[in-house]
Amino acid sequence: MSTASRRPEFISAAMRTAFVLIFAWVAGSVAFAHPVAQGAMEVSAGRRAVAITARVSAEEELIAATFGAGESALASTSAMRESHAAYLLRHVFVEADGRRLRGRVISNGEGLGDGKLIGYKMEFPWLDGRVPRRLVVSQDVLNEFEFAPGNRWEATYLVHFVNVLGEGKAEAAVSLLTAREPLVFALGAGHEDRGGAGLARDYLYHGVWHILTGFDHLLFIAALALAAVTLRDLVKVLSVFTLAHSMTLVLSVLDILRVSSRLVEPMIAASIVFIAVQNVFHARASRGNGRLAIAFFFGLFHGLGFAGGLLDAMQGLGGLSVGLAIGAFSLGVECGHLGVVLPVFLVMHALRTPKVRPAIPLGVMRAGSCAIAIAGAGYFIAACQA
Repeated sequence: MSTASRRPEFISAAMRTAFVLIFAWVAGSVAFAHPVAQGAMEVSAGRRAVAITARVSAEEELIAATFGAGESALASTSAMRESHAAYLLRHVFVEADGRRLRGRVISNGEGLGDGKLIGYKMEFPWLDGRVPRRLVVSQDVLNEFEFAPGNRWEATYLVHFVNVLGEGKAEAAVSLLTAREPLVFALGAGHEDRGGAGLARDYLYHGVWHILTGFDHLLFIAALALAAVTLRDLVKVLSVFTLAHSMTLVLSVLDILRVSSRLVEPMIAASIVFIAVQNVFHARASRGNGRLAIAFFFGLFHGLGFAGGLLDAMQGLGGLSVGLAIGAFSLGVECGHLGVVLPVFLVMHALRTPKVRPAIPLGVMRAGSCAIAIAGAGYFIAACQA
């Protein structure tokens, strides 16, 4: 067989291999999607006990009742409230100087909510009636329930720590409580105040995690990166996308702009399909001002999607803290973006070197975009049915 006759076969094999590898990566991203329920807590340390008021979303209640307590908890609103109060008591943990405290439910929703979140109050008396020096609060709410095989639910809470051990009422800096990292407070005079740096770190980490576990956003930016021919192309399209999603994120969190998730989620899914299909059938249109306009338009909806994970959790933050949290979260989102787009771009850039035939990078882009379009179509169907 001649060398010329082997070239098309080689190119076809390379395209098939690239398609399989990228499709496997896409499928892994889908399986790695990590659903999160947002809430808030107030931890109040007093002379006799620590009181925790947890304000949770209706989503959290419904998931725990459906997958945990079953039909009995779904019989009525009061049954669901009672069931979830007991559930929280089993999954919120308080340690005082290294010893686990036993708690009890004081109230299960009456007068503790804010119209959007449902309130539960628990009390954990000090052991031997003595105030400890060190308090540790942790939780594993919803972690036992699988959204998909190997993919568990998670709940996160914005925590206000209030120390009433001294005279008056002193509130420490706000923190973010996740299942991955407990919160530690020093009690008495000079209690630990994590300050703005602690809050910024929490939301920076939260932003990175939000992207790395949000396959819809990963698919979209991967499709953008596949079509970027030069570093300048990549920087321009990412800058426009960042500008757009930052605008709607801020407007939504500040309660200036609100759009129903019934519109936002299908539009995010549609953005994935649109960009991927354009890569396949109109490769030349995947560069230039037209692509920038499309990235900006869909970026507006992605920003609303980012905000959906912050709105409830950021209620109660002061003006400066809100700005700090939004800025740190946005920075975390961009760090997550770079962790995805740079490897994709570098691989594509290497394939575009003079040593590689031109048909190969084009084939890889189309194969990868086909896989992304298939995954995006599946997500669109699920979003429309939600």
